[in-house]
Amino acid sequence: MGINLKTKTVLFEIEKFTKIFSNSNTMKKIHENKIEYLGYSTLDPVGRVFNYNNEIYRGIYSESVEFVREIFKCGLYNELFNNDLLIETKISKFYTDNFPLILSHKKITRSLPTEWTGEMLKEASLLILKINKICEKYGYELRDAHPYNIMFNGIKPVWIDFGSISLKTNKLWSALPEFINFSVVPLIYLLSNNLLEGYMVLQSETNFKIASNNFRSSLTFKNFLELIDKGEKSFNDDLIDSAWINNINKKFSKNMFFWSNYQSDSDEFKNNTKEHKNNKFNRFFKLPKLIKKYSPDATSLLDLAGNNGLASIICAKKIKFLNKIINTDYDYYSIEKSFQIIRELKVSKIQTYIMNFMLPMHQAVYDNFKSDIVIAMAITHHLLLSQQFKISEIFEKIKKFSKKYVYIEFMPLGMWGGDVTTKPEVPKWYTQKQFEIEFCKYFELMHIEVLESHNIARKNEAHRVLFIGKIK
Repeated sequence: MGINLKTKTVLFEIEKFTKIFSNSNTMKKIHENKIEYLGYSTLDPVGRVFNYNNEIYRGIYSESVEFVREIFKCGLYNELFNNDLLIETKISKFYTDNFPLILSHKKITRSLPTEWTGEMLKEASLLILKINKICEKYGYELRDAHPYNIMFNGIKPVWIDFGSISLKTNKLWSALPEFINFSVVPLIYLLSNNLLEGYMVLQSETNFKIASNNFRSSLTFKNFLELIDKGEKSFNDDLIDSAWINNINKKFSKNMFFWSNYQSDSDEFKNNTKEHKNNKFNRFFKLPKLIKKYSPDATSLLDLAGNNGLASIICAKKIKFLNKIINTDYDYYSIEKSFQIIRELKVSKIQTYIMNFMLPMHQAVYDNFKSDIVIAMAITHHLLLSQQFKISEIFEKIKKFSKKYVYIEFMPLGMWGGDVTTKPEVPKWYTQKQFEIEFCKYFELMHIEVLESHNIARKNEAHRVLFIGKIK
């Protein structure tokens, strides 16, 4: 049997490691004033992560160079990388006064555990267990076992913290308590629909201490132990494994709410290559044609308030030049279902996260999710008429997420529910013309497309109107 491509890549990295350090003329120095350090690696004993020329690197301290070399040489990196568990990592030709060795990491979308659902956290927790088990084969372990060292590459979680790998010095896994506190405990909360407590634990160590004081005496915890047929002792020992984690998922049921079922009656998730006459989501099939015409240079797309991700799936199937698509919604259960659907359909270029784009939890979300195209379908009428946002506020937020283009749907009939005998009243200021005037203050108008219209009281009325624009 021949050597597979990934194994060749790892062997090449080891060979490159040797060549670089045997011939210093091949190395290029980076000056410190050109580096932007990323704060989340300040406690890493192996090195520090930084941004240089819009790429991600990890500088390795002198005392850790041989340690890192051994990880590549012994086969540990090879096995982790071949199994898609660790972020792709290469040995660069750069160095600095502080870092004789610099690794380069593949750049992927950054997200936080507070933007994940229970199913996503479960996959992340299983990843931690898999990595630690492989590390132990080579005499190593993960010294950190919290989900903040994980990002999603598409729908697959990958470990990003190379510096968390350390030599194993004891029989027991030293990071097991941290794994229980910051992965298992919030996972139990989320999968048992105690969302507030789950995200409270994930937000900070301080919040975890507050939540954990109540956790062991809570009905959730007692029911959990009873459901998985385990005693409290096993909650603290090394019996926690992949089967144990999967058992949580089987025992707890999920309650889905209105918005999570909004797109579920459409069979387009399973048959998303053809339009259907009676499908209420036919307008989504017009998006690929419009995007190909007006945004042919785009490579990424962000769907704001995308629900289960139907529009994202259709765009992923129909538009080859889009390499990355991010579906977002503020409804937890919609994203939970979205993740399950995307995983089932194996649409690798789509990611899905919880986010309220009008009231994001942190400012980094603009850089993390920023994309060439931003689409906002069937959401502006809710924001304007139900939630009382100003139209300027909506456009300001959407613009922050876009690098190049926006596709924003306007609903002239407001909150119309489908009654063909009467047209609902809307405020005087709520007109397509006024929407266009405000739109043009923030974007260069490229095209207006009527996506859907209906005969209401014997008159044809536009129901969905798409505004396509370019960032000024």
